[in-house]
Amino acid sequence: RDPFLSRLRGIEPLEVRSREERISQYEESLSLILSHPLHGVGIGQYTLALHDDIDATRESFVYQPVHNLYLLLTSELGLIGLFFFTFLILYPTPLFQTRSRFVLVPSHYAILGAVLFMGLFDHYLWSLQSGRWILFLAIGLFYQTEFLMRKKEELKAEKEALRREKFRLLKEIEKQKRS
Repeated sequence: RDPFLSRLRGIEPLEVRSREERISQYEESLSLILSHPLHGVGIGQYTLALHDDIDATRESFVYQPVHNLYLLLTSELGLIGLFFFTFLILYPTPLFQTRSRFVLVPSHYAILGAVLFMGLFDHYLWSLQSGRWILFLAIGLFYQTEFLMRKKEELKAEKEALRREKFRLLKEIEKQKRS
């Protein structure tokens, strides 16, 4: 048997169990979101909330964060936190900008897109320190283009002001030579 095809088909016992556990995690996460919609259960409190609000009968090692960054983030931070996270991601895009002050660097979009895509399938981008580094490094790369563009515009304006001042001084010197 081909392990790759086996994984894709999801018909082996471990694949079936994995799929059932993930569906169960999604349902539990949605239940937590519905019971704490605005503010969530608190950062890092997801598994404790599972124990307290959903099912206190399980062994402690069974409680896991939901394998979806966005459900986990919404469960822990609520809809308000999800709004701010979404705004943080979308702010540099043309959706929020009236004039184009951002350089759209395709590689930065690709990196952030890949990281956000991974968030659909696992929780480590939020629940582990190294995952948060990856997530916010990708967001930082995205924002780095804004900083560079702002600096470029400032330097361009400064250069233009110096050019005008030089032109004014040359005219003044020329006038003094004539008189």
